[in-house]
Amino acid sequence: MLRLNRRIRKELPDVQAPVLLLHSRADQTANYANASKVLEQLGAVPKKLVTFDQSSHVMTDGSEKEAVWQAIARFISEISAK
Repeated sequence: MLRLNRRIRKELPDVQAPVLLLHSRADQTANYANASKVLEQLGAVPKKLVTFDQSSHVMTDGSEKEAVWQAIARFISEISAK
């Protein structure tokens, strides 16, 4: 897993597709601090981080699921309009 993580981090600048990162401060599986690190290293344009406060790791099935789906739809609309 650590080797995979290092490889992925090296390849983040090569990502050119639009990226929407969704992360929750309450996620106990993935450290929230990593979201901004990943966003910073991505070569993608546009790229956007949307933060949630109450969701667990499976955000599409948590208490903020409607807001998660709205953020996804909004991002798709934004990139489709360009």
